[in-house]
Amino acid sequence: SAETPAPFSTYGIVPGGGIDQTASLQEAADKAAQSGTPFFLPPGDYTTAKLALKSGTEIQGVPGKSVLRYNGGGALVAIEDAAGIRLTGLTLDGGAKPIDGGALLIAEGVKGLSLSECLIVGSTADGVVLRKVSGRITDCEIGDIRGGGLFSEDATGLEIGHNHVRDCGDNGILVWRSAVGDDGTIITANRIERITAKAAGMGQYGQG
Repeated sequence: SAETPAPFSTYGIVPGGGIDQTASLQEAADKAAQSGTPFFLPPGDYTTAKLALKSGTEIQGVPGKSVLRYNGGGALVAIEDAAGIRLTGLTLDGGAKPIDGGALLIAEGVKGLSLSECLIVGSTADGVVLRKVSGRITDCEIGDIRGGGLFSEDATGLEIGHNHVRDCGDNGILVWRSAVGDDGTIITANRIERITAKAAGMGQYGQG
């Protein structure tokens, strides 16, 4: 289709049938970042621990069919001090396993993060945690989350639009600042439903 980046490469990655593929997936992501060639993740299940993404990484999957299944080791996807990260059509599935990193996807100090048409489900902690991030989170589904669906702190120009955030234990979308200042976040046309307050407290939980 016109939206599929070209050229792209699978870097020899094939579904793993439950075998841990962290090393091969990390190598493919690193090669994509270094070469500037988008990494296409074919449909199937890929079992993996934490993947650390570098500047310029672009990974494209088939929505609902290219599935990264969490196998421990902190966040499923971690991005730190990077720029130009694009993730499209991926499923990040926590499988309701304990998550040491606090979220399935964590990004900190990232310029130009693009997360689109992704499914983020099954987290025993939060879904997505962003700190000092600019970019776009659009057309994603975040659900079956024990904590908050999407948390942003100290954004530097972020768009959160046309997402479906559902079945979260504490909160849906949170945009926070550690100090008073310009945030530049635009939140528009998101569908948020079935948010509870499992952590109880004095009213800070259970908010859409």
